[in-house]
Amino acid sequence: MAWIEARGRRYRGMYRDASGKKRSAGWSDSKREAKRLAVAQELKVAAGSWHSPDAGKVLFSTYWEEQWLPNRLVQPTTYSGYESYYRTELRDAFGDMEVRMIKTSHVQRWVVDMSKRGVSAKTIREKFRCLSVCLGGRDGCRPSTTA
Repeated sequence: MAWIEARGRRYRGMYRDASGKKRSAGWSDSKREAKRLAVAQELKVAAGSWHSPDAGKVLFSTYWEEQWLPNRLVQPTTYSGYESYYRTELRDAFGDMEVRMIKTSHVQRWVVDMSKRGVSAKTIREKFRCLSVCLGGRDGCRPSTTA
């Protein structure tokens, strides 16, 4: 059940996320608006369309090594290919970046760099597809389309 917390003359709409954690839906000068904000988030949680505002704050290397790759149910050769792509390209290019900070321009620069180094078009395509599946297939954490 959504609720309101007051601080001075401002109100904060509160709700619980899918794991039961207290979350703020935002501040307002109006009790009614604060409650509306919280109820809207609560409805998203109930519908299964809510995504954590913290999603994507994890480093790409951490996400890849601890969440994404260990949870792939693929053929052994595909799994080995993913490991190779990560070891040879993805870790150096994106490992130290937060997933949410990986922009289209970063990916484009990476593709161009591979091309300049003589990596075949087929290999680039496979590595790009792997990165795309990794970034596009999780809780709302997709690379931004803005540069």
